[in-house]
Amino acid sequence: MRRAQAAMEFLMTYGWALLAALAGIGALTYFGVFSLDNSFPEKCLFSQGIDCVEFIGVRSGVQDNVTLYIKNNIGEGITIYALNLTGEGQKRACSPTPVDMAMENKSAFLCQFSAFNKKQVKLQGLIIYSKATGEYNHTTTGDINVKIQG
Repeated sequence: MRRAQAAMEFLMTYGWALLAALAGIGALTYFGVFSLDNSFPEKCLFSQGIDCVEFIGVRSGVQDNVTLYIKNNIGEGITIYALNLTGEGQKRACSPTPVDMAMENKSAFLCQFSAFNKKQVKLQGLIIYSKATGEYNHTTTGDINVKIQG
């Protein structure tokens, strides 16, 4: 009988402590302390040769503007025919296109989205371009994680 009573006291004492710890973790998770939506690092990466040297997301009223500064490091001039960004259920073509870019030059591209529900979004990019000496179109994809300011 004493063993059963000792086991029951042990379970009651440490069971309540474990239950309180789980309730605390649940409350912190509910209020977003452990949310991964606010913790991924900002990045803008495309395939080698097309560099995203700078990027920013800004809220402007009911829309979010994402601006990418793309640099041509392919080794020759290129023409970018399209730059599309997709994410959070939206797909947008960025402007201006087409853009002729000499080697080592950079250009700004503006993408306008309806306001996102989050302050930090993950976008997928697609660039369609051709080399100055070539006749075929090439595509490159990229990943953009951007915080929306404002």
